[in-house]
Amino acid sequence: MISRAEIEEKIGPNGKGATRELLTSWGVPWPLTRGWKKRLLAAADEASGVPTPRPTPHALVDLGDTEWGHQPPTEPAKSIHSEKIMKTGEKYLLTTNDWFFASDGECYRAVHGTVRGIVDSEDVLGIKANRNSSNWYVAIGDMIVAGCQIHYAVRTDTFDATPGKAELDHHGERRIACNAITRIYDADASALAPFTGAPA
Repeated sequence: MISRAEIEEKIGPNGKGATRELLTSWGVPWPLTRGWKKRLLAAADEASGVPTPRPTPHALVDLGDTEWGHQPPTEPAKSIHSEKIMKTGEKYLLTTNDWFFASDGECYRAVHGTVRGIVDSEDVLGIKANRNSSNWYVAIGDMIVAGCQIHYAVRTDTFDATPGKAELDHHGERRIACNAITRIYDADASALAPFTGAPA
């Protein structure tokens, strides 16, 4: 197996030397996939007995603790996915990426309601979405919000339906303008389920 130094020398700092002929001679599959260089360097280090630095996620360590600046964790890092953060039956305020129309004909930028489930595209659309599309959704009140539309989620049982205010500069004067209605949609008001089969 070639060394890390040879790999760096032949490929070059900008990767221009990474030709198909060279890489396949080293056993790198073609066409290239993401992370090929990192895997190749790790294999070279392993073959030459050089320890590979492994960062410890979710842990702050003193860079002087070990030779590589990483300290092995004393216990496995707990995955954020091991517990559901957003729980069914709890109320949330979700801020969306874009404005949306509700059944009352008004535009909203947030929704408040009871989370009825976090579901995938097959449950909602009846099809399996590819990786370029949103493949998970939050059923909240009478509404379904695509996962890619959710910017913030606040756990709260209530929300203030008072129309919001905004400061506007007009002809050199700052004025306070008040919205006609709240821009938070109350998804629990209709008491409808967001789709057939969803818990009411």
